[in-house]
Amino acid sequence: MTARDLDQRGAPPASAATPSAIETFRDIVFADAALQAELRRAPDRASFVALVQQRARERGCAAEPAAIEAALDAAARAWMLRWIAQ
Repeated sequence: MTARDLDQRGAPPASAATPSAIETFRDIVFADAALQAELRRAPDRASFVALVQQRARERGCAAEPAAIEAALDAAARAWMLRWIAQ
């Protein structure tokens, strides 16, 4: 995947199929300032992943830790590619 394959938020573009649990939860987070603030308070990555999994499930999104980790890694790569491309 290259920088051209990423959307403006640095995430892979949503496919034409049904969005994944991660994509659905990401949209929920973008629309909820209180949830954003809660997630920002996670003290470390492991706590963040556990909190994302819990809050996602509460909202009907069955996000597994491996998928959350993969999304975090993809976002970090996308962020780095944007800065390298400048």
